[in-house]
Amino acid sequence: MSEKEVRKSQTIVTKDVQGIRAGIGTDSAEIFIDFPLSSPRYYRVRRGDIIQEGDIEAKTGAELESPTLTKWIVTDITSESVIGRDTESGDKRVWERDWFEERLMIGQFSTSLTDFERVSVIETGDASETIAGRRALSERPSSGLRVVVTVYGDNGQKFGRTYRFAEGDERSEIRLESQTPALEGLDEELTARLERAVHAALNRNGYVVRK
Repeated sequence: MSEKEVRKSQTIVTKDVQGIRAGIGTDSAEIFIDFPLSSPRYYRVRRGDIIQEGDIEAKTGAELESPTLTKWIVTDITSESVIGRDTESGDKRVWERDWFEERLMIGQFSTSLTDFERVSVIETGDASETIAGRRALSERPSSGLRVVVTVYGDNGQKFGRTYRFAEGDERSEIRLESQTPALEGLDEELTARLERAVHAALNRNGYVVRK
């Protein structure tokens, strides 16, 4: 590990594992893994989250449900260890914290999706039509322009949404056009969290979502 820095009231240290470089949070109450040098992808694990064997990015949902892949519920996290309970047998499992973090980094473990803390908003289409320029001239965007939103979950996953500008409305108003199919399967609580995160990011960038 290298020099420390403070980010969001948490101390972060840099770590390299099998060619993967990431920022690791040292808060004893949670696991936080950030990939600031390559992408906005991140992991956050707290008590009550589900951990399981297998890489959520490399396997389908059906494959991850295989009975051969063990699942644990995280019962405690300390500065030295992570403690889990097998969801089937109830057996206790204790991992060294460093080892556990490395398993997440290299994809041997996956964790449950519970929140969306990072959202990026990009307008795509005719590069000559800048947002600032159009708004300064009070012009409506062309039909070819879209607003692309990327949402990053706390389990390392990312999801996409595309919005089009609403016809006949104010130039900042947009409507949902398409999204990553996996978002259709989120439960009600996760969907509400996603909507809050996305709408807040869009509002910060001057867009208003119309239904």
